Amino acid sequence: MISEKEFQTLLSCYIVPGVIDNIVSREGISFKQAVHEFYRSKTYKYLEIEDTKVWHFSAYCLYTIWKSEQETGEPDWPEVGFLA
Repeated sequence: MISEKEFQTLLSCYIVPGVIDNIVSREGISFKQAVHEFYRSKTYKYLEIEDTKVWHFSAYCLYTIWKSEQETGEPDWPEVGFLA
């Protein structure tokens, strides 16, 4: 188990920037809009809870989960039964 400080550093310095970069480059929206959209998503809500282990997914995988949420209203987790 990682400490809360380590977890917050992991999110803010490594994971979230990668997801935001994917959103900006693949969706063609501004950085500011991408940040706003990602931070208000259900995908991010699960990501910020360490116990869900969503942070184990790559930035690209998290982008695809976020993208599916934008299209359907719900994140599409890649593993059967994940977070069910």
